[in-house]
Amino acid sequence: MAYINLSDQSNELPGRRYQETLSAGTNGTWLILDTMGKDDTLTVSLSITSGTGSIEFTNEDIDSVKNDTATGKTWPDGTVNETKYRCAASTITAVRPVRATGTIKFSASL
Repeated sequence: MAYINLSDQSNELPGRRYQETLSAGTNGTWLILDTMGKDDTLTVSLSITSGTGSIEFTNEDIDSVKNDTATGKTWPDGTVNETKYRCAASTITAVRPVRATGTIKFSASL
């Protein structure tokens, strides 16, 4: 599965939160923001254990995300080698971590 709905997240975190750790491969799982309302703000973070990574977002339709045809746009911080936090508006439909090297931990919450 190349995506997960935020409302269906199964990683036992309370509320509307999601975490994913990447230590191999490149692209993480698309997190579809299906519960994001027009007044919600998404907060994402990328914790770098070692190595480098970035976060991609898309505002394409959910079917494109589910079919893995959505184009990811790199967040404004680009590829980083230290922990970063960022907030986003409600026009984003999905986000995912991208590992370049090492181990990265992605977190998202509404």
